[in-house]
Formats: sequence, C-alpha cells, structure tokens
Amino acid sequence: MRAANRIGIGFFPLLGVGLAFGISASAAPFDGSSQSAPKTLAALPDRWKGAMGDLLAPGFAVVVVQNDEVVLLDALGERDPQRGLPATPDTAYYIASATKPFVAMAVMALVDDGRVELDAPVQRYLPRFQLPDSAYAARVTVRDLLCHRPGINAGGAVFLDAYTGEITEDRYYHFLLHDADVAKKTRYSNIHFTLLGRLIERVTGKTWQAFLTERIFVPAGMHRTTPYADDAYAWKNVAIPQRHTSTGGFRAAEVRKTNRTMHAAGGLITTARDLGQWLKLNINRGMVDGKRIVSAERVEEMFRLQAEIESSGRIRVRQGFGLGWGRGTYRGRQYAFHDGGYVGAAAHTSFLIDDRIGVCALTNAGGPASAFVEAIVSIDVYDRLLNDIGRDLLPAYRKQLERQGEAYLKSQNPPSRTLQASALSLSQQMYVGVFVDRNWGTLRVESAGDALRARWGDMPVALVAGDQPDHFTLICGGGRFAGQFETADGQVRGVAFPERGIALQREAKPGQ
Repeated sequence: MRAANRIGIGFFPLLGVGLAFGISASAAPFDGSSQSAPKTLAALPDRWKGAMGDLLAPGFAVVVVQNDEVVLLDALGERDPQRGLPATPDTAYYIASATKPFVAMAVMALVDDGRVELDAPVQRYLPRFQLPDSAYAARVTVRDLLCHRPGINAGGAVFLDAYTGEITEDRYYHFLLHDADVAKKTRYSNIHFTLLGRLIERVTGKTWQAFLTERIFVPAGMHRTTPYADDAYAWKNVAIPQRHTSTGGFRAAEVRKTNRTMHAAGGLITTARDLGQWLKLNINRGMVDGKRIVSAERVEEMFRLQAEIESSGRIRVRQGFGLGWGRGTYRGRQYAFHDGGYVGAAAHTSFLIDDRIGVCALTNAGGPASAFVEAIVSIDVYDRLLNDIGRDLLPAYRKQLERQGEAYLKSQNPPSRTLQASALSLSQQMYVGVFVDRNWGTLRVESAGDALRARWGDMPVALVAGDQPDHFTLICGGGRFAGQFETADGQVRGVAFPERGIALQREAKPGQ
C-alpha cells in the first residue's frame, strides 16, 4: 500500500487569539541595534513588542542588511519562557526549511569546482536514485532538484528523515522506489534537498554537515551556525521550541530536533547575527567581508527564476523557484525568499535582489508566531526602507486571530484522553515493548502510571484512546496516525496503522 505522501507536521495555517498575553520584551542593544538603526526603522521594535503578544511569539530576533551593512539587529521576548531567559541577537534558533538555500549554495560551490554539473543526471552522482518510473528517474538533473521541478515526494522517507531520525540509505531509497509520488511538474518537496545532501556527500566524501561548515559557515564568519541539534541545545543561549497552551501561554514543545533528524532539507540552527552574514553573502553575489566564497555567476544563477508555478499573492507575488530560493516580486521588485517551520520554530529569510536589502526573522513558536516573522516583520522593514508603505496588515491578522483563536488553541491541545488500561483488552503490561518494521523503524511503548506512552525513534508521541478497545490515535507534533494493537492468543503481536499501510511487529524478547 502506498505510504502517506505528506505527514501533517510543520507550518500551521494562520490562527490564534486576540488576547494580549504578557511577553517580556527586552531589546538587546549593540553597536548597530535598533538604537542606531535608520530613522525609518527606529520605531519598529516598539511596534513588534505589541504584535508579539497578539500573535503568540515568545522570543524573536531580526537582522536587516542594506547594501553591505547590518542596519538593524535586535531581539525581543524570551528564548526560554519557562525560565524567563531573554532573547538576544546571538540566541540560536532552528530555521527548518530555510536551510535549503544554504545547501543550494554548497552545490553551486561544487559546480564552481568542476565537481558537479547542473544539467547532469542525478544518477551520475547517486546511482541508487530510482523512482517508480525508471525512465523519468534517469532524466532528473541536479538543476531539477534545486528548483523543485520533478515534484518528488515520499512520505516515509520524509517522516524518518525529519521526525524519527531512523532513516538509513536502504530505507531512503526503498521509499523513493516503491512509495514515491512523482508529480513530474514543479512542486515543493524536502526529498529534492535530502537527495542533494546525499549528492554532496557522494562527491566530496564528507558529510553534508562537514562540507557546509567548511565551505560556507567558517569563511562567511558564521560562528554560531550548526547542523548539530544536540550540540546547539546544550548551548546556554539557545531558543527552546515552544507550543501554545489552551490559555495562550507557552510550554516547551515535546518534539525537538536531534542530530539524527537534522537533514539537508531542514537541518540548521543559527542566530540573527550569523544570518546577517548570510544576507551579505547573497546580496554581494557570493562575497562577504572581502572573501569570495562562490562565484558571482553561480549566485546569479541561483536567483534566476528556473521553475514557474501559478502566481499567488499581492504584495509579495510568488512566481516559482530559483536554485534553492523561492522567487517572485515584492511590490514589483525582484524578490528571493525562503521560510521555515517546524514544531516550536519559524524562520523567514528574504532579500530584494536589485535593491540590495535583506531581512531575516526568527521565533521559537509556530502558528500565529510564524505569520509574525514571515509577514509582519519583513513587510514592515521593506516598506519603510523603500518608502513605499501600503496598508497595515497587522489589524487584519489580529481580527483573524480573534475569530479563529479558539480553534487554533484546541488543535495545539488535543483532549488528554490517554490510552489507559480501561481502553485495552489485555492487561496494561502486555502492551509494553518494542515494535519494529524493516522500513518504518521502531516504536517503543512504555507504561506511564495507568496509561501507555510511546516514542517512535527519536520522537515522543501521544497515544489517545479510540472508540474501540486497543484502537488509538498516535499524535506526533501536528500529525495523526489512526492505529491499533494487534492481539492474538492473549498476546500483543504488533501495531498497525491500516490507513498508512504500516505494520510493526513485536520484537521478540530473549528466550521467546
């Protein structure tokens, strides 16, 4: 049976509440902060403090580059609300899919080196790359992947790569060959960039993490950028991913990135200060602080619209993809952008190509907070620096949040009907154990008082009782799997998710 092609975890539609929840806002001054920003931007941090409360953003950092200068670098709110720790410009945030342009630039560096050809077939570098349509797979090029032209998706590979961390090369290529949904037209997908990460590794003999660090981060002076989550979450100044409570407050998100779930389509943690270097590197066509990292020719190629989609948007018209970057126009000006979203994290990176202005904004929550950094902050900055201020969008966002806030908070806080002993047909202890599938990995079920809890690979999941004995809904981030324990002869033999074609068998205990 075909695996699910889209796991429902990640960016949440714009929803929220119109109540003002108290958020500690502490600007972090520096030589170049809002205190010394251009007059046109000076009032924005005060505006953003109020917006953060309504749009449920716990912590926030922003950097603005104009030409070759950082003209605003600031931070508001709390990186860790549970401990009352303030955000600073050096607070590290997970940026999710905003990783993709970094990987694209690394590939372009290999093109500069003559080690990769953009229009060569992917199979030249990754012989194991196969799709259900073998003839089509043979035609897919490196350029195609960089601009999302094939539309390849494979839910199982994405799930293991991004959430459970139990991906292996055999599992990855299994899902591509047997379960891939291939649109054969432009469609955004993580698969294109997890393939590019593997291509980097095959060509260089290094991990994609090591190559990006060596070729991009170190020479660009990005000293607080890392592809290793376990390292970053041990730092003192790191943003803790947050979920919204039913009252509009915050709690630390249960799901958090690990080293195993940091993949090439969304595997970086960085700071606003470092992203200032990233903006300069792009605005200056591959140079930063006098260092040439990638040729201007390759960077210009990244900016060029390569794959078109149906246009959408009014202020920001999204037209398609360059290489790694989304492409479109901002009030008629050439615009490159990429957002990122995950449980407890949202990021926005963009710049006006010809006007040489860029914005990056980060927060440690999703939902309404992602709208705050992706829309309100970036539009505020561009309109003021361009002296082209249109209608203020913030009142409309607040109004929408007032209408939909209750539904959003309910989605973040599902009923706490845990899978208790009363919902089981056998004694609770019979369900405790390890359940495995050759491709889908490992589900560990444990007792938690009079209920069951579970972990799928690196990801903690909730088990919510169903309407029949032994039936449940497995909740992981924003995703839901309808499941059931399979019993026979007074034993629990496995766990099945029939709608997704997944069947995990109980791992035999020693002596069984």
